[in-house]
Amino acid sequence: MEESVLHGKSRFLGMQFQISRASDERGDAGIGLRSVARIYNLDLIPLQDERYDLVIPTQLLAKHSTLSIFLDTIVSGVFRSEIDALGGYDTRETGTIRELKEQRARS
Repeated sequence: MEESVLHGKSRFLGMQFQISRASDERGDAGIGLRSVARIYNLDLIPLQDERYDLVIPTQLLAKHSTLSIFLDTIVSGVFRSEIDALGGYDTRETGTIRELKEQRARS
């Protein structure tokens, strides 16, 4: 983050909920989630987008019936609406199933 963005601020906080303290003058800036910034009514300057993948080995899908309940839940409209309400999350690809190709170790 460029120093000019902070307009003369000097203290920087790094933990997610520590940024809430910026509003009570214990810090001037911090790295955090949009959802946390919304909770504490703080300004947010987006730095980057990140994508997270949940990887489940195929053999576990058949062995653990609760996984199908979990997967059905994360693709439901109700769940996606709740995640969208937090702010800062993109659920367009949530539930997308991709097959991973096995990579051989290099010798």
